[in-house]
Formats: sequence, C-alpha cells, structure tokens
Amino acid sequence: MKKIQTRDKVLINRIHYPVKALGFGNRIGIWFQGCTIHCKGCMSKYTWAFDSKYAVSYKEVFNKLFEYSEYKPYGITISGGEPFDQPESLLKILEICSELKFDEIMVYSGYKFDYLSQKYSNILDMIDLLISEPFIESLPTNKIWRGSDNQKIHLLSNQTKERYKRRNLDSETCDDRLPIQIEVSSNSIFVMGIPRRGDLKKVRQIMRKKGAKIW
Repeated sequence: MKKIQTRDKVLINRIHYPVKALGFGNRIGIWFQGCTIHCKGCMSKYTWAFDSKYAVSYKEVFNKLFEYSEYKPYGITISGGEPFDQPESLLKILEICSELKFDEIMVYSGYKFDYLSQKYSNILDMIDLLISEPFIESLPTNKIWRGSDNQKIHLLSNQTKERYKRRNLDSETCDDRLPIQIEVSSNSIFVMGIPRRGDLKKVRQIMRKKGAKIW
C-alpha cells in the first residue's frame, strides 16, 4: 500500500506505558504503523500496512505523552512498523518529546545506519540511542534489545555517550530475565520486547491450553 504522510497526522499503532523490555527502566513505547522493509520472520507484520485507520493527530500524541509524563518515565522507545518510513512525522514526534523534556530517546529502524546518516542526519541529531539494521531471522542473538546479531546500538548524543561510557551496550547480552513483556486485555494480548527464538511459540501453546483462540 502507498505510504501515507500528512501534515497534521501520523500513523501510530500504539502508545503504551510502562514498557520494560525495550531499553532501561520504565519507558513510554510508541509504535509507528507502516513499514516497507518487510523483514522475513518479523513478529510485527500487523504494523506493516499504511492504513489510514491508524491516523492520529499530533495533538492526540502530545496529550497522551503529557498524560504519561506524570509517571516520570526513564525514557521513550520508538519502534514500529518503520519510523523512518514517516520521516516528517518522526521528526515531529521527536520535537514533541523534546518539548515535554523526556530523557533518553531510543529509536528502532530496519534501515542501515549509513543510509540513515546520509539521508536523515537532522533526525538522528534528536535521538539518543538508535538500533539499526534489518532483522535477519537466520542470525539469532542474545544481545540486549535486538532480534538478530547484525543489529547495532549507536550512542548518538553526548549525554548518552557520557552516561554509558563505562559500558559497551553494543556487545552487552541479556541476563536471565525473559526479554518480553505481555499485556493482556479483555480480548487480546500485546507482546513487547524482543522474543528469543521459540518464545512466541511457547506463548501460543500456553494460550491454547487456556482456551484462547489464536489467529
């Protein structure tokens, strides 16, 4: 489907707090709707379509982030979908985050870092941590916050470089904690984080045993 880019709206699948599995601390998660990269084995295919039913105004985004700011989140994590497939909207969202004085903005992208550096340097200037490169199903990893071993963590801001100067986040691995977070509503579940190979299959098996219907 053709990309949708409007002046006053952005395609957002979900804004959620707290997110505990995509970065340090309790964070606000923003999932963009729409992706053209389509990595094989992606767990979030439901975010691929550029569907106008997900269009929300920037005012709505501001109000939701302002509401969550009351909880003093550690930071913001922006994922998708592919945020850089809506570059103007991503920039606007980052400006809202800056206006609300959120700390440690972390963004996921399936694009290569060199491409982003050449085309969107102005956006990268507003990001603290970037996780780049496409998900490759055949390259499993136990590195924090990543689904495949080729993906890289980039510390982009001076404050983040100073904060983590004694750690090599790009090589840091997961501990024994389950790297996913599951939220249950009345008729659905939402999985956040980076599941290890086989984790989603286990979740489906548990749900089927509980009598849930899986699509």
